[in-house]
Amino acid sequence: MAAQAFWREETSEPTTAPHPKLEPVSGWLFRRQSPFLSAGGFTPEGTGLFAMPIDAAGFDPTKENVWRAWSVKETIKAGQEHYFTVELLQDHLDGFAKDIPNPRVYVLPLPLSSLSEDIATGRESLRHSPHLTLRPLSGTPPKRIIGVIDHGINLFHRRFRMRNGGTRILSAWVQNANWQEKPSGLPFGQEWIRPDLDTAMQHKGADQDDQLRHLEKSYGQHGFRPLSSPISHGTHVLDLAAGLEPNDPAANDTAIVAVQLPPEVTRETSGSMLALPLIMGLEYILERARAEMKDGPIPVFVNLSFGMTGGPRNGMHRIERSIERMARAHVETVRAQHPDAGTIPKPKVVMAAGNRNMARGHAAAPMNQSALKLTWHLQPGDPSANFLEIRFELADFSSTGSVIFEVTPPGRAAAQLKRFEIGQNAIEPKAFLLELGGEVIGRASVIHEPRQPAVLTLALAQTDPGTTGRPVAPSGDWQIKAWVDGAPVHRIDAWILRDDVPAGFRDTGRQSYFVDADYAARDERGFPIAEDPPTRHGTIKRSGTVNALSTSPAKEEDPVIWSVGAYRGRDASAADAAPYSASPDQPSTEHVDRSAQGDRSNVLRGVRAAGTRSGTRAALSGTSVAAPQVVRQLALDETTWHDVPTQKQQRMGQKSLAPRIEKGAT
Repeated sequence: MAAQAFWREETSEPTTAPHPKLEPVSGWLFRRQSPFLSAGGFTPEGTGLFAMPIDAAGFDPTKENVWRAWSVKETIKAGQEHYFTVELLQDHLDGFAKDIPNPRVYVLPLPLSSLSEDIATGRESLRHSPHLTLRPLSGTPPKRIIGVIDHGINLFHRRFRMRNGGTRILSAWVQNANWQEKPSGLPFGQEWIRPDLDTAMQHKGADQDDQLRHLEKSYGQHGFRPLSSPISHGTHVLDLAAGLEPNDPAANDTAIVAVQLPPEVTRETSGSMLALPLIMGLEYILERARAEMKDGPIPVFVNLSFGMTGGPRNGMHRIERSIERMARAHVETVRAQHPDAGTIPKPKVVMAAGNRNMARGHAAAPMNQSALKLTWHLQPGDPSANFLEIRFELADFSSTGSVIFEVTPPGRAAAQLKRFEIGQNAIEPKAFLLELGGEVIGRASVIHEPRQPAVLTLALAQTDPGTTGRPVAPSGDWQIKAWVDGAPVHRIDAWILRDDVPAGFRDTGRQSYFVDADYAARDERGFPIAEDPPTRHGTIKRSGTVNALSTSPAKEEDPVIWSVGAYRGRDASAADAAPYSASPDQPSTEHVDRSAQGDRSNVLRGVRAAGTRSGTRAALSGTSVAAPQVVRQLALDETTWHDVPTQKQQRMGQKSLAPRIEKGAT
């Protein structure tokens, strides 16, 4: 007889319970016996865990001592990885309470060798801006600065050079590189500025492998080597955003600031690792740009071809609010430096809308219904954890009630119901562990912040134990039922967090998905159905799949955050949205602002741009390559916009960008 799953409350002991302010995905990934660190190649002797609390209103770079971060290393033990416990975090959070109301803690694992000496030698907090002494790096200030936050960037590629052979890259922060003391005062990783890059090119000749080894960047940490592949995501994206032939007249006027994310941000595709390096990386780009503005304001454009599926989706994600807050602070700082400059251009942060349109990762209950029933399919042979986020939006924010949910593993009886109080009288959030056969295979927790939906996060273990023999969740169809008792409900939505870990990592994931008999992936001819058919009323929705970091209650005419979808074809004026390109759901909060080419045709997939090494070209597909084309248009005005027909505007935005003419060799 199959064992029955049952819930038990997570222990309240401060030495073992994760802090309730810890981001919930991290609450599972950094629990005891978690395989996450060891599967990533981290060792007890060489690992630090970096954490930072972020305000509900977003990170504010104008506050003194706002960089509140710390690293912990000594409690990591083989087979019993570190737990961010109440005991560990409480003292830090108590000290931050007056400056950071209602903080949420985000975590990032890093090689111990990448942490600064002050942080790596003990549990010492970083309590200052990480960029202490930035000086101008260009002789004549550029006319524009393009920033990119990505992974796998060849800093020596020919497309990023000037006519005189020098680099157009003002500086690059490689966040997982071995730390070295430099004037910038970075807390982890290493910065290379223009003189470093020019010196490497002069001393190492034309061999880019030698140049990269000179800067300790040819290969990443933990077996992830993006620059050993013919195609590297960051190099390709940066070429589309800012790549130019050295003799192009615009080359000397277009400077680049690059941030290379740690490999774990790419590996942990749900986005739980993104907040800390993204926020610090964006502030680094803006501060580096301000250092160049000795003669007046310079427009700044930043590309982020990363995204998240889970989140408030109403402009209230802490990362979204941080980006908006940093943009306002940037404008105010530049205005103070140049009071007679007139209008100060806002920084533009351009994001990929996402490729989740047909991933079967969003489900919704009928409007005003208080219950949602789901079938969640976990694939066999999946070596990474799976996460489900269910959001309960109450019709009246002042009401109180309970979230109740039921989980039934494949081929087993349902685990007993669990109840979480929500609303104004909700107590400190609790978490429950799901046990099957005496082993912990899952975790559920609920967070309900004021005037926000209540969020139930369900984590399930990997379905493949690998060679470790660790507990696994059974693969197959999991039945999930969740409802609200005692409070009127406006809507209930569920999102599966992305889990298809990219190739190159040890625990390449297999994406889970929803199952519904009313969902049709293809029509009678076998073509993909890219829109929700009006005649079908199942739970699975293609809409509501836009990057959760690019939403807002009301889009301005000149927004800071731009959401970019992808179309397929060579003629922008007649193209349709690519089937994978995300669809908005609620027009008041979710948007696709512009679209650009994601594929040349149904047969010729992808967009051609720089390969990893100079002189090579490659094709990549998706909204990740559409976004940098919009950055290029905003910064360089190379091509033209076409109005999108009204019936296509939901998925393509108001305008689509004509394909960029491919110029010569890269």
